[in-house]
Amino acid sequence: MHPSVSLLAFAAAAGIIILFSQLSAGCKFNVQDGVATRFFIEPNALVIFCLNNVTAQHVTTTHVIAQAHVHKGNVTVSLDRELQDGRYANGSNVGVVSSLKDGDDLTRWFLVSYVSDSNDKHVTFMAKTYGDSDPVPGGCNLELPLKNDPNIYLSNIGSHLSAIEFAYGDSSAEWKCGSALSKNSVQYDVYQFFMHERDLSAEHFHSVLGEILDPRYVTSNALYVKSLSSDDVTRLKFPAYSGIGTVFIVIMTVTHDNVITRASYVPTVTYFCDDLEKGCSGEDELQIKIVVSVLALVGLFICFCGHRFFKTEMFFFGVLTAMLAAYILLERFSWWDFSTNLYISIGAGVAGGVIWWAVWVFFGVPPISVALVTLLLGYVLASIVFNASPLGVSSWLHFSAYFHSVLFSAVLIPCIIGLCLTREMNVLSCAIIGSFFVVLAADVCLHGAFKYILLNTIWRSSTPSFVEAFCLLPFQLSDIVLYMIWAVVAISGTICHYFLEKNRPPFPPCPWTTFLRSRREAPSRSESESCGNADDDDEHRPLLFNAGRRRDSQAANRVWREQPVEQLGQPAGESLRAWWLLPHDSATPSAVPVVSNAGTPPPPYEEEEQPSGRAV
Repeated sequence: MHPSVSLLAFAAAAGIIILFSQLSAGCKFNVQDGVATRFFIEPNALVIFCLNNVTAQHVTTTHVIAQAHVHKGNVTVSLDRELQDGRYANGSNVGVVSSLKDGDDLTRWFLVSYVSDSNDKHVTFMAKTYGDSDPVPGGCNLELPLKNDPNIYLSNIGSHLSAIEFAYGDSSAEWKCGSALSKNSVQYDVYQFFMHERDLSAEHFHSVLGEILDPRYVTSNALYVKSLSSDDVTRLKFPAYSGIGTVFIVIMTVTHDNVITRASYVPTVTYFCDDLEKGCSGEDELQIKIVVSVLALVGLFICFCGHRFFKTEMFFFGVLTAMLAAYILLERFSWWDFSTNLYISIGAGVAGGVIWWAVWVFFGVPPISVALVTLLLGYVLASIVFNASPLGVSSWLHFSAYFHSVLFSAVLIPCIIGLCLTREMNVLSCAIIGSFFVVLAADVCLHGAFKYILLNTIWRSSTPSFVEAFCLLPFQLSDIVLYMIWAVVAISGTICHYFLEKNRPPFPPCPWTTFLRSRREAPSRSESESCGNADDDDEHRPLLFNAGRRRDSQAANRVWREQPVEQLGQPAGESLRAWWLLPHDSATPSAVPVVSNAGTPPPPYEEEEQPSGRAV
């Protein structure tokens, strides 16, 4: 027989054997090794997935990790047709480990989807085979439900914080859990991946999972968080970014004899909201939009002309600082809901604005008044450093004392600079903080991540244990555009301040001091007007009005005495012109001598009666 005919006959026989084995197993869907595939599954229907040729990729295949993901709802993946404890997993993103025996060439899993009719009915399923030298994710589980549990469990801690937890893995099927060789060679790399903002669709969900299940895609595109060893606690905390799809991935790496092997845990996906159909809009969203809209309007005014209207600026920054402090204290120590804390914070902010406005009105010390402005600038800049840089995942900031010490030091830097450059720092603060609230209002309407620059820092102080969170922010196209707009508006506000304040005093005078000076000058002004001096400039009036009158009278008499007799008959206009040439230019017109037709000088002003024994 020809060899080619023999090969064809062998292939046909193998295909028939596989077909009969699948029919006997009841397989509905066949999957390929390591390929994520999307399937349409009716709710509450039992479906069997099969993987053939499990030994094709490895010389000795010891285990297979199967995982299933649904957009909304739950799915159950089991190793048996009938559910047995420790042999199935239930959730939105779940997986199981199938241990193979010698001679096993077909593996199957039983899946039931619990998805409502109004939601997406597609399931993304993938099965991946591993050899005897590959790690087993969750193979050293002692607490979680499955014996070998490759799942990442997500839990919410309050409304602002979440935590992930996973079981320790086994370095390989050959080594025992807990051995020194196994523990020293294992490393867990934690990654965080953000989906497209404002895209909560099922189509985007399944497309992202099709890529994220590949560890090579994760290492090149996801955000690295931290590496853990077998001695570390496998529980990490993260901020809850409502409405932003977040994927948490853990890759287990084993190094032995310079050979590196990897295996990935089952990723978990969350949007941190309960209702995706409403776009993750909360009950308090309308109140938040109203507050940030008002802050944006006032912030726009402060950005471009805050220093020019200094009292308005003081009130605005007093409101912001008092609101911030009140909200942090209420969230930390009160049991009220968000709306109540927000209303009380607004009331405290208005009171703080009035107080800080009064500090400037009655004291009028620019470094003291500007100190609050620069402190708030330091708070915003420190928030950028803590959340938009690698410091956001630094473990040494996970202690409250360390974090708040660093925060306090960072906040003081602009304040110290403001002692030397008071006007410049005030202008810069107005431009940066005013433009920040303008962009913040746009971000709240667009459901972006820009607002979490400030919120993460606030939550670190107001929410217990939030300081332990790994704060990373997504930098997507919409976020980059908002950052650019913030920079452009801040620069424009600084330039506008430069032209408005050009050739002007650095700061306006103290309002209370100006008021008192005007009160002191009012009696002299009224007396001057009663003597016919209403047109005189206040700066040319002598402080001692009566003494000025006597001095001008004596000077006029001296001039008349020193003039020759032949000039005493000169016209009155010439005498008036000669009198204005006297050095006492602050004299009032009533002290001007009048020349009569007879050429005799007018009598001097009568001396006021002085008490005896005192020098005049």
